[in-house]
Amino acid sequence: MGMTFSTIHVQNHKKLEPKEFIKELSAYMKTKGLLPVTEEKAQYSYSFSFTENNSWLTLTEPTYEPGEETAIKTAQELAKALETNCILTGVIDSDMVILDLFDESGSKIDMAVLGSPDYGFEETIMGSRELWEPLLTPEHTWEQLLEAWNADKTFAEDILYRTETLLGIDYDS
Repeated sequence: MGMTFSTIHVQNHKKLEPKEFIKELSAYMKTKGLLPVTEEKAQYSYSFSFTENNSWLTLTEPTYEPGEETAIKTAQELAKALETNCILTGVIDSDMVILDLFDESGSKIDMAVLGSPDYGFEETIMGSRELWEPLLTPEHTWEQLLEAWNADKTFAEDILYRTETLLGIDYDS
């Protein structure tokens, strides 16, 4: 049995410093009735981390499952509230990656389904070049993204890692 998890990547295209971005994120959370508290007092928790160059923030919530309505709604609302792109990622049993792309209006504008064609999807679904290419870092190309999406599909996490690296969602640098 493999890993199953979901995360939300939020693009920081305004180039806000982490403190300012957290301030905007906190304002959004308050509109949902959530307030920052200590871990001991929390009933619900998110964790997040910034990329080294602050171009993306990754938000995780321990109970999110791929395709879960709460995760989808959160990605939509974050994209709209922060006026940015969000990518909801889901890994299912280390076999498949689902990438849902949301624009500044909170609309789901594209989807990529990569890896083993199971779980209700008959085949791999590649994302649209016109929507994903602008998200790539300047040193990466659409061809490299396609190569990552078509790479060995033994572990879906590898596909996700390669994709995140090409988009600048890389926490190892």
